[in-house]
Amino acid sequence: MIDISDLSPRQLLKLYADIEVQLRNLKLITSANNPTGDLAEIIFCSALGWERANKSEAHFDAAGKENGKLYQIKARRIIGDSRLNSSRQLSALRGLGEKHFDFLAGLLFN
Repeated sequence: MIDISDLSPRQLLKLYADIEVQLRNLKLITSANNPTGDLAEIIFCSALGWERANKSEAHFDAAGKENGKLYQIKARRIIGDSRLNSSRQLSALRGLGEKHFDFLAGLLFN
């Protein structure tokens, strides 16, 4: 385990950027957004045999290889200190009435 408590803000931001690059190299993340969404997609697709959609796909995140069903995947990281934010609310489902996907999969990271 790395002790980061004595690092300067500059050193912390550099470490954060380096971690992001390494996660991208390992293909664990594909965007510059919070990594929980990318990780949730990998977990669901690996566990359930879904095919991840291209990042350019706006309306769904994965498709079933066998059944062709479309899946929207949402995730949230639960922060250990509930004083910061105890919400378990996932991000918005845009265009829900347009039925762009068949199923919603949600994952809470703790």
